[in-house]
Amino acid sequence: MAKKHPVIVIGGTNIDIIATATTAVKMYDSTLGNVRQSHGGVGRNVVENLARLGVPVTFITVIGEDAAGRATRDTLSSLGVQVMGPTSPLSSSYVALHQDNGDMMLAINDMHAMNRLTPEALAKHTEAIQRALVVVLDANVPVEGVKHITKLTKRTIIDAVSTAKVTRLKALLNRIDTIKLNHHEAAALVGHDVDDVDAALHAAMTLIKQGLSRVYLTMGASGVVIATPDGAHHHLAPPVTQAKANGAGDAFTAGIAYGRYHDMDELPIALEMARLTLRVDEAVYTQIKDDVDAWVKKKRAV
Repeated sequence: MAKKHPVIVIGGTNIDIIATATTAVKMYDSTLGNVRQSHGGVGRNVVENLARLGVPVTFITVIGEDAAGRATRDTLSSLGVQVMGPTSPLSSSYVALHQDNGDMMLAINDMHAMNRLTPEALAKHTEAIQRALVVVLDANVPVEGVKHITKLTKRTIIDAVSTAKVTRLKALLNRIDTIKLNHHEAAALVGHDVDDVDAALHAAMTLIKQGLSRVYLTMGASGVVIATPDGAHHHLAPPVTQAKANGAGDAFTAGIAYGRYHDMDELPIALEMARLTLRVDEAVYTQIKDDVDAWVKKKRAV
């Protein structure tokens, strides 16, 4: 059944520059590898995943007025995405170094433009936010912006983005419905290492006690812990031949939103979307709709 209102995604968009080593990384030395540039940003990647799956989606962000920003806007428009929000003279940027096994080793992001997403800027979109069935935030949104959004709606899913960014939101967890974060980000919030399943189960319930309704704590190949006030459970990740890690977490967040929008069990579709994205070099799997449609059809036939 068609839904009445779109998903709202509020978060970052930037230019990704991803360097992937083809040999072991040597610090303070040049390393052979491949360098690719593409459109990125957690919020933007979530938006593209949802749009490619046919979900009506509106994106509230800060896009640069430079050539990169214009290209980003054109790409989103071609996918049917409605883009709202202030502009910035320059696009945000994200530079990451991946090891030769595909895992991220280091990343630096310049998201200063997101400071323009103030409560005053967001207030212009109050009606759209309040009417949305699902609102996805990423932690690039300034703290005051998150406070403003959580006054308008309780239907929020937040992607932690990084340890530095999610810790800024520690005092706001009781105003957020759902959080998706990895074990590093969880450790930053709870104040102890989250390096095995037992620690992840404990950390997830600690976060629930701080007021969240649902926690998705991802642990890479070790799977994911999901927690609600009723308890925490560990789920294994499906096997996959990994091309790279970039974008898999964003696909997982998009899967949560997709499942919630369609009244589906969120975790299986989120895991499947992350698995599909891990198989490709790009941050967003452009053919994801065909594979997800086939997966959903198979699930319904069982």
